[in-house]
Amino acid sequence: MATSTLPQPYRTGSYLIYDYGTDGKPNIRQGTKLAYRGFRASGSHQLDAPLLTSTLKSLAPSGGKLHLVDLRQETHGFYNGEAVSLYADKDWANVWRSPAWIAEDERRLVDVGATANVRMFSYTKDAEERIIPTGITELTVTDAATEETIARRMPFPVVYHRLPTTDHCPPFEMLEPFIAFCNQIDLAKDWVHFHCHGGDGRTTTFLALYDMAFWFRNWKTDRFPTLEQFAHRQCQLFNYSLNPDKDCGRKPANQDWKYELARERWFVLAFMRWYILNGLLFSKKRFVLPRDWKSKALEAQTRGERSIRAALPGNRRVARADRKTGSRESGKGKATARLRSSSSRRHR
Repeated sequence: MATSTLPQPYRTGSYLIYDYGTDGKPNIRQGTKLAYRGFRASGSHQLDAPLLTSTLKSLAPSGGKLHLVDLRQETHGFYNGEAVSLYADKDWANVWRSPAWIAEDERRLVDVGATANVRMFSYTKDAEERIIPTGITELTVTDAATEETIARRMPFPVVYHRLPTTDHCPPFEMLEPFIAFCNQIDLAKDWVHFHCHGGDGRTTTFLALYDMAFWFRNWKTDRFPTLEQFAHRQCQLFNYSLNPDKDCGRKPANQDWKYELARERWFVLAFMRWYILNGLLFSKKRFVLPRDWKSKALEAQTRGERSIRAALPGNRRVARADRKTGSRESGKGKATARLRSSSSRRHR
């Protein structure tokens, strides 16, 4: 392979890069490692084909299906078994691109044909995560495949799913597909592996969502964690905090260019917690993000657990208790009003 340097500055729209070397930290974690009420899912960054295969083989359940959920929106594939992608500033190369467009772009990426030599960029990033290319390496491609093809080649059954999610952002467009996915699989028997590019934001977000779904499916509202507790459960597995204001050590987090996006994502997680806690995830109703979704998210954050549970279908015991409490408060109010009225008449 020949390597050359680039004149500075040098910039284009996106760059063909290696995602990670085999000696990189794989960021692999498993929900079953939690000490209390674990969940049957795992996550990682983008793994090269051999490590992806061996990792999934070690996770494959007996008696259930193994689901590989690819969260990457950016165009990516594998050259000679190594993970590659078209990378742009902030990892936003395919923002607003449709799944069909992305699939076609990936088909073109792996269809190298007679042009077996490709140019791979090396790069650094600045504080705003803008790409600064530093060199080019020539690569001779002898095998090229999409991740779906790699999954089909594995010597054990793997069901591949694609939820193309914009990096760093709240996953608005992927909420409905995620809900459909949760209703299609057997949460008690199946195993789900999520991955994105770095294994941080998108992977942790969907692991937290899946943790919520898994909890409700198995234990309903019993000790249903707060959003902060769900985020801390993820911190117990991997050092990435979904809370935009606190790190995994529960200290104030640094606020950089991602802060407002992370804050919006936090509200989406709060809304989805409200949605799941109210029994809507498995209701078979078509998901539509309501216009007042943010107010519901804030409501879920500020209302007491008792009030939320009282709103759940069929939760009559708590509802009756709340009605009794309300009637007692109402009775106290009426009694107070009568005393005030009587006192007023005596002093006339």
